Amino acid sequence: MRAPIYMSPGTYRRALVLASIIFSITVISLVTSDHAAYSNHRRPPTTSWSFPSGETPGQMKAKECPLESSYLRRHQNSLTREIVYHSHCIRLSDTELAQRNVVADINVPLLERGRIIDRQGSCEEWKPTHCNTIDLKVPRPFPTQKYPQLLFGLATSYDRLLDSLSQLTHWLSGSGARLVVIIIDANNHASELGRLLHLFRSHDIDLVVAPPWADGSLGANEQHFTILRDMLNHLTPDTKWLGIIDDDTFFPSLYPLATLLADRDHTKPAYLGALSDSLDALQRHGMMAYGGAGAFLSISLAEQIEPKIESCLKSSPSPQGDALLKNCIANQTTTELELLPGLNQLDIMGDPSGFYESGRYPVSLHHWKSWHHNPVDLMAKTTELCGSCMMQRWRFGSDTVLSNGYSIVQYKDGIDLEELEHTEATFDWSHLYEWSLGPLRNKTEPRLKKKYQLVDSEMVGGTLRQLYLHRAEDFGSVEYSSGKLVSKSDKVARDELVELWWDWSKLLAR
Repeated sequence: MRAPIYMSPGTYRRALVLASIIFSITVISLVTSDHAAYSNHRRPPTTSWSFPSGETPGQMKAKECPLESSYLRRHQNSLTREIVYHSHCIRLSDTELAQRNVVADINVPLLERGRIIDRQGSCEEWKPTHCNTIDLKVPRPFPTQKYPQLLFGLATSYDRLLDSLSQLTHWLSGSGARLVVIIIDANNHASELGRLLHLFRSHDIDLVVAPPWADGSLGANEQHFTILRDMLNHLTPDTKWLGIIDDDTFFPSLYPLATLLADRDHTKPAYLGALSDSLDALQRHGMMAYGGAGAFLSISLAEQIEPKIESCLKSSPSPQGDALLKNCIANQTTTELELLPGLNQLDIMGDPSGFYESGRYPVSLHHWKSWHHNPVDLMAKTTELCGSCMMQRWRFGSDTVLSNGYSIVQYKDGIDLEELEHTEATFDWSHLYEWSLGPLRNKTEPRLKKKYQLVDSEMVGGTLRQLYLHRAEDFGSVEYSSGKLVSKSDKVARDELVELWWDWSKLLAR
């Protein structure tokens, strides 16, 4: 048995005080920890409604600092240190499809509640704030279905095919449609073709790689035509339509295309497509289904011209694939071109924003990674949400227009609804497009409008999150601050982000 330990009265008092201090610190720590846990997990919603996940955008930000969002993580070094941040929650209800082309007038501001945030500050700067709720009417979501009746073909290089994987995945993944590709430089990538097939199939894309022309004498343009033979060799029992496309042809959804084709008789010879939107292209190349917008043939027509491929190659005055196809059909059959509405060749030089902000719903898009650059797969995420609401427009107040999935534009002098019925002539040689994109209105001077461009779009917690960015250097002598035009000398130049959270639980509940 150990001997008892004796302390003097003074030592005893000092030990007692020390123990009391330790006990107090422990209690305070436990209370603080419990209060923090309560604050983080039981804080009441900051908005008047909840997302399907049960979390509001503000609560999500409390758990994960927005600096960790995909866009900011990739591009934070290119943003100004301080940014102006706007956030809105959009609650959707459906309306008739015929109303989709009407610019709805929303009597609430979209850009007046921005707050300045230092990106290099702590995540506390992103603490939850009230999320302004806006009610918008949109079309119903497209039905979920497969499209085994569609078989697509294209000729391209190995690298360009890989470069389009994300965009091809958007409209082909799990669709049931087949894609036949001639890789024109396949001989240089023979050891990589197996991995390529595995990669596309891991994205649930039914890809068939066909060999290029045996003697190597044909380029991508000619094989854009000769691929018709390979497509016939890879029909499925369900195939009804063959679609020849470019590697920068994009479909926001296959549903509108399948709906258009369903109205045509696939058992008879049929040649379907769209003209170029450029009068100059029509004058040079004539009337045909321009391949970037998509050229569609019935199987019976394809079988008529397949034996004539070699002779058509020799006799055609043009080596362009879509021109080869047109000339072969014209010379070897009696089938005439039938136009499909909504296919877009987009032979537009310069700024194409007038088209993308015109309110049209595009069945197909072209040149999105060559003549201009747009993240079409991010733009088209709205199709999962509300069908044809991509590029649908709303005017907020008298001066701000949201073109869903593309941009938010604030006009210094406001804009009338009547003006929005005309396409803004932002592109070069606009007179060449009056026939296809008109009526046109004059281009607005850059200093008289402020644009936020879509830079990111992703599904988060059962909602769609969009980010629109305005860069401070986009202005010359003037710029806007939280929606108001001011002298540039009056403020620090700041990039601005508009965050939109789209909730469609009300749609799904019906």
